[in-house]
Amino acid sequence: MIKDIKIYDGPEDLGRYITGEQFDSYIFPSKKYRRRPSKTFKDPINFPVSKIIIEYPLRNKAEIIVSGITTLNDLLRDVVEGYQQVYEIEEMSLTEPSSRLCDIVPGCSLINRNETNGVFRIWGHVLEDLAIGGVWIYENGYVKLDVDS
Repeated sequence: MIKDIKIYDGPEDLGRYITGEQFDSYIFPSKKYRRRPSKTFKDPINFPVSKIIIEYPLRNKAEIIVSGITTLNDLLRDVVEGYQQVYEIEEMSLTEPSSRLCDIVPGCSLINRNETNGVFRIWGHVLEDLAIGGVWIYENGYVKLDVDS
């Protein structure tokens, strides 16, 4: 369960890496998390998880404070929900509207978005462009993500 979302201002080095998982298929944060958990997704996480760091595609990293994470399925549900909330917070904090780059650059063929001036300063990609490919858990309870676009 997500308890809070704020700008992450902690250290770059999160300490000792404990475990990680690369997925055989991507999880898309733009969609409601409906993955049918495989057996491994239902297995308990034997390490405390307290914070998820979202780095991509944010200039100001987001720290999602969580509780009640007992399985990988729980963690992925909160990651997806966290991404959705980060993008909502960004949109609510803008003083200039976000747009796709091709809406503002003549002759452009990219679908990327402009960098926005909200809390997290999202650049390069709308939520629908993102896919989560893996998670890494650190001994201090932090989780980092492998996200592609």
